[in-house]
Amino acid sequence: MTLFFGSRRNWRNRVACGEIDIQLDPQGVTAPIAIGFDSAAAQEQIAAAAQAMAERAARDAQRGR
Repeated sequence: MTLFFGSRRNWRNRVACGEIDIQLDPQGVTAPIAIGFDSAAAQEQIAAAAQAMAERAARDAQRGR
């Protein structure tokens, strides 16, 4: 599973969260899917992605982009 921050066109703003296993049944009933995750680890990944985005924006601003 990958989290994207902002537009998917800017592929650098993404965080890999590991693999999930989903089995699809086209004849089955629509049902919500709940995916468990380690919230502390996810928060760390989100913070790291936000920091990387801010650093990229600062570099781009210095370059006049």
